[in-house]
Parts: sequence; structure tokens; C-alpha cells
Amino acid sequence: MKSKIFRGLLHFSFTIYVLALIYILFGGTRAVFNNMSLIEYAKVQMNLIPFKTITEFITALMENRINTNIVVENILGNLLMFLPMGIYLPIYLKNKISIKKFIIIMLILFIGVELVQLLTKRGAFDVDDLILNLAGSIIGYGIYRIKFVQKIIEEYLFPTTIKS
Repeated sequence: MKSKIFRGLLHFSFTIYVLALIYILFGGTRAVFNNMSLIEYAKVQMNLIPFKTITEFITALMENRINTNIVVENILGNLLMFLPMGIYLPIYLKNKISIKKFIIIMLILFIGVELVQLLTKRGAFDVDDLILNLAGSIIGYGIYRIKFVQKIIEEYLFPTTIKS
């Protein structure tokens, strides 16, 4: 009974998390550049140079050319946004995922997100977003792998013995 309730909470929280991700990544008040061709938009909104955007943000912050909130939102936000996925995915795959497979799945997901943002003109394709999102999801995966966390997951979500 207890595990059924916790699994229900898990499914509910995952659904809310995914809906929030969709809103953050594709909704909200982002400007849509309908007056630009996709090629023009891609030239302006695409970064394929690793750490370029991160470096620009940090440099601008150190030179007081940018608000701290913008840097925190972009860098920390991208880092933390997919941290929960590092916990949810192994749970849903019932722990049958190696770090290598996890990274491959996450990279496919992140590249897909970046491409959809670019093709719908709802955001930029930025390799730094990929780096930060992947780092965040790996942190989440690391949290999932902690023995204490594993014990809680096994006890509350997938108990193997019935206690009287």
C-alpha cells in the first residue's frame, strides 16, 4: 500500500516536472522571430563553440555589464533544470541503465530540445546549454546512485518484502 502511494506521487511529480520543462523550454514569453528566415535565425541564435556563452556571461558579470540574475538564471538554471531527470530516468528504467547509456539518452534528448527550439524559433541552439544540461543530469544521476538514496527508493517505491 505504502509503495503504491509513493509510486503515485512519483508519477504525479514526474508529470508536473515534464510539464514545467515544456513550458520553460518552449512556452512563456519568448519572442518568436517570424520575420526572419530559419537560416537567418540560425546564424544569429546558434552557438556551436563550447563554453563561448558561459565565458561571455561570466566576463560580462565580472565587468558589471550584466545583471547577476541573468547569469544565475542562464548558467545555474540550465545546470539545475535537468538534474531531476538524472533521478527520474533510472527510476523509470528500474536501475537498468549504465552511466554511458544514460549520457547517450540525455544527449539525444538535449540535442532534440535544442533543435526543436531552433526550428520553432523559440530559443537558441547553444552547445553550452547542452553542456550545462548534461552536467546537471549527471549530477542527478550521481545523486540517484548514492546508497542512501537507493535504499529509500527500494524501500518506498519497490519493496521486495512484505512487512507485517
